[in-house]
Amino acid sequence: MTFLREEYKIIMLVVIVIAGVLGILLKNPLAALMFTIGSTTSMLTGFIGMCAATIANVRTAVAAKVEGEQAAFKVAFFGGGVMGFAVASFGLISLGKVFYFFSHRHDFVLLQELRKSRKSLVFY
Repeated sequence: MTFLREEYKIIMLVVIVIAGVLGILLKNPLAALMFTIGSTTSMLTGFIGMCAATIANVRTAVAAKVEGEQAAFKVAFFGGGVMGFAVASFGLISLGKVFYFFSHRHDFVLLQELRKSRKSLVFY
């Protein structure tokens, strides 16, 4: 978890710089805000997934030792599902909030920046 915290400190600096450049180039501060929101939710999802994976790995090792291979597979399978649901949930929540707060605007650039931010952090 310490590595992830240190990595996210650096990524957050990069996100701030990119958001500033987007805000200046597009002359739209909301584009920078959407990029920042998307990046933050992506990092939060990764952190939650890492916590869940760490706990699931410990539970899987204990299940393998005590109950055997089938029980360990079941624990690992359901533990891995947490990350998938977290990614989908945070993506839908952030997209829903964008629609709720900015539905009166006709700037399609907001949704594009939200999408770009979530995709750009996948590489880390």
